[in-house]
Amino acid sequence: MKRRLLAGLLAAAGGCSVAAAMPADDADLAAAQVQAEAAAADFSGRLRQTLGAAMAEGGPVAGVRTCRDEAPRIAADVAAAHGVRIGRVGVRVRNPANAPGGWTATVLEDFTRRAAAGEAPATLLHRGLDTGSDTLRVARGIATEPACLGCHGPAVPDVVADAVRALYPQDRATGFEAGSLRGLLWVEVPVPRGVARAGDGRAAVTLTPRQSDALRREMRGQLERMESALAALGTGDWPALAAAAATPPDVVAPGEGADFRRRLPPRWFALVRPMNEAFAAAASEAGEGRRADVAGRHLADAMAQCNSCHAAFRVREDTPARLAADDVRELFPTAP
Repeated sequence: MKRRLLAGLLAAAGGCSVAAAMPADDADLAAAQVQAEAAAADFSGRLRQTLGAAMAEGGPVAGVRTCRDEAPRIAADVAAAHGVRIGRVGVRVRNPANAPGGWTATVLEDFTRRAAAGEAPATLLHRGLDTGSDTLRVARGIATEPACLGCHGPAVPDVVADAVRALYPQDRATGFEAGSLRGLLWVEVPVPRGVARAGDGRAAVTLTPRQSDALRREMRGQLERMESALAALGTGDWPALAAAAATPPDVVAPGEGADFRRRLPPRWFALVRPMNEAFAAAASEAGEGRRADVAGRHLADAMAQCNSCHAAFRVREDTPARLAADDVRELFPTAP
């Protein structure tokens, strides 16, 4: 299936399936995960750019006002563009609207424990399916960056503190150290109820169980590659984006099953080649032009090719094997 992703950039995107053969509802989960990552990247990129411009012109005080006025607008624009709900909650909040509640409170407690145990806040990830509302819930930790300390650090200048108190009399969002957990960014994506296909019209590709497993691992690697690239785009980490986009997954060791490619039809490669070319173009843009919209378009092209491949083919094993849908359910457990 195809979904709206980065507004105006990822317009024809879809999701790489994390298994070589899985029911329509599991394919929807994989696509929803990519949709959530794209929305998170879009929000983070827009907010970073807007705040950076304001602070470059008027310093931290301008950043405080801009964050109050523009952050909600950016969240609303991103939500409308991607068809999601998106927001932030904090360990200690400045805007009462960003107080954790419901599932975000549960996840933030978990993130807090994990960060205290030594996990890097920026690597913290939660994703789960709320079966009651058919909603995929995704959350990523927010680390306190050095640029944040002027407004959120342990020694906020008096002029900034005065501006904060004027706008947020009940502010508690100070005292953070660089690298500490400041909160989380959450995304909710509606997932259509699984509707069985009225006869699967996709072309069947027959593989041995070992070949099928090798293909599943490669496809999972492509999804992780895309997730890494989108996360890097969202944080403006161009070297990380270049590395993720330029490096194909190397998850299939030599041996039985690694020869699965010889059993794939030519049309498969006709879709895979443009996907790899789009990744290469995104890597090139990350290394030279560093334009978020251009890099986003290349990633959209890569996702569209990946999705087209899943829509065109299904894997048929020549002996019974564990259902590939189990792989997806490991990634998308029932949400709290």
